[in-house]
Amino acid sequence: KLRYTSNFQQVVFPVYHKGILVGYQGRSIRADVPKEKSKFNLPGFKKADFVMFELTINSESVILCEGPISAMRFYKCGIGYVASMGKFVSETQMTLLHGLGIRKIYLGLDPDAWKETKKLILKYMGDFQFYLLNVPSNKEDFGACSYEEACISYDNAEEVNQFNLELLEAKRFLGM
Repeated sequence: KLRYTSNFQQVVFPVYHKGILVGYQGRSIRADVPKEKSKFNLPGFKKADFVMFELTINSESVILCEGPISAMRFYKCGIGYVASMGKFVSETQMTLLHGLGIRKIYLGLDPDAWKETKKLILKYMGDFQFYLLNVPSNKEDFGACSYEEACISYDNAEEVNQFNLELLEAKRFLGM
């Protein structure tokens, strides 16, 4: 249900909750518009209250990414995928996922969001089982990956628990 607006030369990603359109986020297709200046949201839309692509959830597991392009890279993996629409995942978004029956979260947040990722894991470790998806070392984020690279990352996801969190953090810091 993606749309395009020629006035702004943007792709528009709708955000649905329980089948109802609650907002949208747009991205410019123009190469001369920096990524951080190409986003726009429906006025009054609070992205922290929803996740994008909720309709893809088909089991108790989901892949959680920051943005729509990164999330859509997991389309061929056979698992639901959602976007938090930013590196900060809110308490409301986590409550929403829990209410949708999610028990396993595969974290595909951008590498520069490790600090936020770690906070998220520590806060919700009792409510969810977490797995880390590693962005290939030659890519900035999953949005720059192919569908195949995203699925390989999903297939090789690393389970996170209280015993290996520090080790996983060290591996990320060292680029391993």
